[in-house]
Amino acid sequence: MIKKNLIFIAFCFYISIAFSQNKNKNPDLMTLVKDLIQTEKTGQNMKQVWWLPEVYWEVALKDSPLGTQALIDEISTIFKDYSLFILLDAELTAFSGIKKNKILDLELVVNNNSYKPLKSYSDEIQSMIDVLKPTFSKMLGEVGENIEFFVFDNTFSDAISPTKETVFQLNFNNSSFEYNLPLPSLVREKKCPIDNKKHNGSWKFCPYHGEELISDN
Repeated sequence: MIKKNLIFIAFCFYISIAFSQNKNKNPDLMTLVKDLIQTEKTGQNMKQVWWLPEVYWEVALKDSPLGTQALIDEISTIFKDYSLFILLDAELTAFSGIKKNKILDLELVVNNNSYKPLKSYSDEIQSMIDVLKPTFSKMLGEVGENIEFFVFDNTFSDAISPTKETVFQLNFNNSSFEYNLPLPSLVREKKCPIDNKKHNGSWKFCPYHGEELISDN
């Protein structure tokens, strides 16, 4: 069934990124996408990481009339034991356009354990990547044409999850991108016991009073 829905999936992906830039559209998806994308700019160089865990597809498809639970479950099954990352490293110039830099020394680091991307994976994952590539090109133009997809095994003991408390880094080309989990967009906000001000649900202490934050039930 997944092959029959690839165009629809690409459309949802395109719309979800558009939503992330419009605060009036689907706030749950908007905040999630912002948590999943990290960017580093140094001079003319730009590096970017997009992490697409299972929960992304659940949130992106849940409000669509075509995003059935069966389709969501099928995508979740495909990526159940894997982590999908989309990377960009390029020089952006006004006159010569975009010069892509090869992704080197890529590693996923979790609890001081280093993991390398897979060299091969299932046909279903490859089909998903094949349909997302032109979506990026249409969405981001020349920048989108220069992104690369990488798949990591996620069955190790330190398997990463957007809702699991841990920290991981994705390192490549002398840069490090750190994700502190759980993702703030997936955690209920907490409040300070001093002034009742709400804060990031992934924080443990109030940044102003130093008091332990309490769940806002």
